[in-house]
Amino acid sequence: MLDKVDTKPDSCFDRSMDEAQNSSRPSKAHDLRHQLALLAVDLRLCRDSMAKGESLDLLPQLMDRLGRGLDRAREIIEEGAAPRAEFAQNRSGLVHEIWDRFLRAGRLRPQNSRLEMPDPWLFPGSDEALHALLLNLLENACKAAPEGPVSLRADAEGFSLENGGENMPAELAASLRRDQAPEAGELHGQGLGEILRRKRQLNLHLSLDLNGKTRFKFRRAPGPRLLVVEDDPGLRSMLAELIRREGFQVDEVSCFEELSAKAGPWSAVLADLGLPGESGEVGLLRIKQGHPSTRTLLLTGEADRGGGCVEGVDRVLVKPGLGSLHEELRALMEATR
Repeated sequence: MLDKVDTKPDSCFDRSMDEAQNSSRPSKAHDLRHQLALLAVDLRLCRDSMAKGESLDLLPQLMDRLGRGLDRAREIIEEGAAPRAEFAQNRSGLVHEIWDRFLRAGRLRPQNSRLEMPDPWLFPGSDEALHALLLNLLENACKAAPEGPVSLRADAEGFSLENGGENMPAELAASLRRDQAPEAGELHGQGLGEILRRKRQLNLHLSLDLNGKTRFKFRRAPGPRLLVVEDDPGLRSMLAELIRREGFQVDEVSCFEELSAKAGPWSAVLADLGLPGESGEVGLLRIKQGHPSTRTLLLTGEADRGGGCVEGVDRVLVKPGLGSLHEELRALMEATR
């Protein structure tokens, strides 16, 4: 049904993929066009159902879908040059929302499409960037395989989208594998430049498999290494898991004496103040002296230390709140992109 909606690109959209990558205006228009086309389908389906005498109970459902869809449209319009990074949250609802919209639009065939994902599905990055990436992936998959099959699978490491359509041209596949949009004038698929842009924003690694089908596989790129030094095993495990969810590689020890002489360097070291043996502040000072670029974070339950300066420590974080740690992780991740 979506193919009945006028979604033909005009001069505003007839740009090269390089332009779509490097300019926010064409990419906004591109995503907004698809989003509004899906909303148009919701309106049309509700109108047709009511014309057949079906219940007005459909209206609350329509209003809910339109509300969420218009919120997405507003996010597209208001997007800055680089969406603010967000921490790992349950994104299964977002994926089901866009998947269901393509099903209702008739772009996905229920008997020939498959969505597999855990709930909750914890994934870092902004909702806006993930929504735009999925929107463009599904649009391309449905164009390549109008009758299916199309499948989307997600797990803790990332997700993959596969369709049974014809393989894309070899030169286009080569460009995507180089993480580059094709040169102007080359064959290209709609939205693939935008897929590359969103992939970078989400810090994902893309692999492409062409073997009688097209499979995009996105995996979280290895993040910076961070060391957690905490003698409480429960707290250490909780901190390490929280940090891993944000895309970091994490090493864990209960005290500085457990580290080998060749350990490190790390992008950051988070250490508790009260450790057996070498204290947190002494250990961090030693690491800072050996690796000045390493970010050093001291964790303490002493509230009066929160605003103080400690030699060799970049920031003092007061337990139990984690808001300051979130700020540090966001800054560290964005600095590596």
